[in-house]
Amino acid sequence: MKDFPIIRIEDFYSFKEKEQESIRRKVINQIKRADWDNNYVLKEDAFTENLYNQFVKTAQKHLVKFNLNPKLNRPFCFAVASNQDFIPSVNWHNHLMTSTINSVYYLHIPKKMKGGEIEFKSRRGDILKITPRTNELYIFPAWLWHNPINVESKELRLSINMEIICDKTMKEIFNESK
Repeated sequence: MKDFPIIRIEDFYSFKEKEQESIRRKVINQIKRADWDNNYVLKEDAFTENLYNQFVKTAQKHLVKFNLNPKLNRPFCFAVASNQDFIPSVNWHNHLMTSTINSVYYLHIPKKMKGGEIEFKSRRGDILKITPRTNELYIFPAWLWHNPINVESKELRLSINMEIICDKTMKEIFNESK
């Protein structure tokens, strides 16, 4: 797994009773109002603040000790919705220009989803394909190329991307050998 420095956290966010469906509707409504803008920055509220803070704490727990860069770090949550009728214009990409640590949180995965996986590409060009589940978080270095596969279902897949800019390099954070 050295070629794919990915941390997978199942059952990442602790929702209160019926909160997940309410948040799902709020996220969809925000994206709709933005004309289905790709990587829509969600309005800061209790959920996005808690989600981002929990992401930071989880990254600090699983990775080398680091501090957020107070001048550069942005605690934003970027939402992406996709289904068979709405295909975001996202292909292979990385986050080298915007972060040190990257993540994708899956707020909702359709029960009968076809496609919808996420692919990761190692430095050697090997591909790892993962089928995400609802309420999973993936944490990985900003250099790691990834590609969301198109969803072939009516129901929306909702993912939330978050980034950290910190005081360490990616090599230090992910214990990569030189």
